[in-house]
Amino acid sequence: MKYLLLVALLASTAHASVLRMTVPCGTEVDVKKVLDEHGEKPMMTMKGIRMSVDSITDTTLVLYVNPTTKTYSLIETVAPNVLCAVSTGNNVSVFGGVV
Repeated sequence: MKYLLLVALLASTAHASVLRMTVPCGTEVDVKKVLDEHGEKPMMTMKGIRMSVDSITDTTLVLYVNPTTKTYSLIETVAPNVLCAVSTGNNVSVFGGVV
């Protein structure tokens, strides 16, 4: 079931392409220090998948949010003691109910 969205996306694209991205990574201590400096605290944890050209890997993501400044960081654990900032931004708003 967790691959349902992946299959739907691949099936809906006639010519799939791969986007190579560079994301900032660091040790768990260093990344969490930066998050603390920006007042971002963990808001939710998600289990997901990371795709590469030749594999699909289970992964863990944590959404950190500063409710005062409304900034966020989406952090992925890519290896033991290695965290990467998949996305960062601002203007966080919460909608809907809790799952």
